[in-house]
Amino acid sequence: MGTYTHAHPEVASLPHRPYGAGALAGLIAGIVMAIVSMIVAATTGAGASMPLRGIAAALYGVDALVGGRGILLVGLMIHLAVSVVAGLVFAGIVGNVRTGVAFGAGIVYGIIIWAVNTFGILPAIDPTMSARLAMMPGPWFVFHLIYGGMMFLVPILHGTPASER
Repeated sequence: MGTYTHAHPEVASLPHRPYGAGALAGLIAGIVMAIVSMIVAATTGAGASMPLRGIAAALYGVDALVGGRGILLVGLMIHLAVSVVAGLVFAGIVGNVRTGVAFGAGIVYGIIIWAVNTFGILPAIDPTMSARLAMMPGPWFVFHLIYGGMMFLVPILHGTPASER
């Protein structure tokens, strides 16, 4: 019995998308974004846990603002899951590009994510967080620039040779 080793011509000609690298870059960017947002929240008096509480409020409403450690874990898991999905989407859209291109496209992508979240998703599913973000629009925007900028990691994590990055 022979083994089929040839890809169908249409499949072989499809551009390779670095989905695994996008997911990992999204996770790393989400962690960095969470750390920065928690530092900013702590230094502005809101408390370091406020970003995670705000995210968990999508499920628990205003009760998330006073919940225990479980609320923080839920907020973190939601944030990281969304970060991974956003990284996958980025990799699917942009593909395997040079790091500079990935950085620039990531900044634009971060702005798009910020706008969609700020004006669409959060008001609809997480009004508790949306109301709190209205009090700190500058940092909220910068957090998304940080996330997007971290997409420079996609070609690096994908293993693109340095000469092609």
